[in-house]
Amino acid sequence: DKFFYVEYTCSPIKKEEEITGAIIIFKDISDRKKKEELENKSYNELAFISESAMRFLETTTREEIFEYVSLSLFEYTKARAIIVNSYDLESQEFKVESTSGLTQFIRPIEKLINCEIKGSKFKIEFERCPPAATLNKLIHLPDGLYAMNFGNLNRKECMQIESMLNAK
Repeated sequence: DKFFYVEYTCSPIKKEEEITGAIIIFKDISDRKKKEELENKSYNELAFISESAMRFLETTTREEIFEYVSLSLFEYTKARAIIVNSYDLESQEFKVESTSGLTQFIRPIEKLINCEIKGSKFKIEFERCPPAATLNKLIHLPDGLYAMNFGNLNRKECMQIESMLNAK
């Protein structure tokens, strides 16, 4: 680490009631700070779960549930964008049910990819290959993540989307 937390105590050195110096004792409290940060993180996660549970109980429609999940994940993860999908086991299709974080960008992105994001459907085909190599197929990536290539966008279009989302 480039820095560490310290706690210090300063005591004067006196000679015949005149301060002639000081003793400063530093104590590394990095472990304590890490524990405090972990406790704060745990507390915030529990508060989020508790608040989320109460808000979830107030949802009544399927659409509200997807909107709630999308917004909650967006707030919790601080991600640039969240897209929540449903999955139909019979047709083996995903359907985009809700998005968060795309409000100001959704129309320009839809124009670039030439389709509406919300409501769009795509089949799932598990393949292990680079996302750019497969169009409209869900690709399994390491750590349980998946990616999908919606179409062949040129460099300018990709840069426009990155710029809109402030992502690199």
